Amino acid sequence: MKELKDKTLLQVRHALEAIEEQREADNLKDADKLLLEQAAVALRNIERTIVREKEEDMVAVLEKDSKELKELTKSIAKSTKKLEGLAEVIGKASTVVEGLIKIITTAVVVGLL
Repeated sequence: MKELKDKTLLQVRHALEAIEEQREADNLKDADKLLLEQAAVALRNIERTIVREKEEDMVAVLEKDSKELKELTKSIAKSTKKLEGLAEVIGKASTVVEGLIKIITTAVVVGLL
């Protein structure tokens, strides 16, 4: 489980780095900057949850944050052509988090956690 959490954290941190790079661009509209900030906050919440919470307690928090991140990813992708690549990176992190949720849920159901 630790290896899976580490790989998920790596993907989340990669998405955070990509957001930070894009936020430094001078040509972003205020609405785009706000979307990126919201996505960064959602990713940071996910990161903190993975680091701090026991597996059994992570699922509910991660499900909420992952859902929010998916919606933000859709908004970012629609916002401007420039942010499509970033939306893909964030979407990949969201998919990895969803995979972690499924594995933890299954482990709890079968009694491994």
